[in-house]
Amino acid sequence: MKCRYSRASTNYPVRSRTLGVSTAVFVIFMLGFGLLFLGISHVVYGIGRSQSPGWARGFSIGAGALAIAISFFVMASPFAGAVFVSVFLGIALLIIGIETIVVGVTGRRMQMMPSMGR
Repeated sequence: MKCRYSRASTNYPVRSRTLGVSTAVFVIFMLGFGLLFLGISHVVYGIGRSQSPGWARGFSIGAGALAIAISFFVMASPFAGAVFVSVFLGIALLIIGIETIVVGVTGRRMQMMPSMGR
């Protein structure tokens, strides 16, 4: 009886190799989806915190806009996004890290959600 799956030198059927690729695409797509929500939360935080200095709000809005742009790029093209997401994600995390360190050095509290009338 002839095998209906073609085999490569690894002796794994083609079907099992495509499962790994589709799983990788799914994980990359979910990364883009999570990055979208991270970007939205940073933009909302930057717009909503009028007590923060302008440069801190600018960092937050900038990091959020960068995260949103990367998320759309990753979700549109997962394979090309996998290459570029490492560079842009590193830049976004660097900006977010600098923002967190600066807020910590200045001694102010960093609230992710603005307080409503408190």
